[in-house]
Amino acid sequence: MEFENIKALYVGELWNGSTARHRMFALKRHIQNLDSLNSAINRTFVNRLRYYIYKKITNNVLDINSTNKKIIKIAKRAKYDLIWIDKGISIKKSTLHAIRKLNPGVKIIHYSPDDMFNKSNQSKDYLNCIPE
Repeated sequence: MEFENIKALYVGELWNGSTARHRMFALKRHIQNLDSLNSAINRTFVNRLRYYIYKKITNNVLDINSTNKKIIKIAKRAKYDLIWIDKGISIKKSTLHAIRKLNPGVKIIHYSPDDMFNKSNQSKDYLNCIPE
């Protein structure tokens, strides 16, 4: 089935070999008008350390790449019917509100292959976004 009239944005860690990248390509076979945003952080030792310490102290994650700002910037440039967020534990509730304000009627999907009931896979931002 093709979804020729759908415009979609895929947000996820799109490094070569990631399952998020595989899902994006699978969607691309059905949604021709699919934009993407790579949310993967540069996994330097310093970034990994900052990320780990911040998560341990706050039970939240750092948006090192400013993914939230980038999503809003992209949503201002184009009207989307669908936004797919792959394991978006750094996505903020305010970002989802901004997306909906910029793109009324947009469908937002959050997907994760991980056990999201496991606290190590969660963040405060993720839990705050569930009702949205």
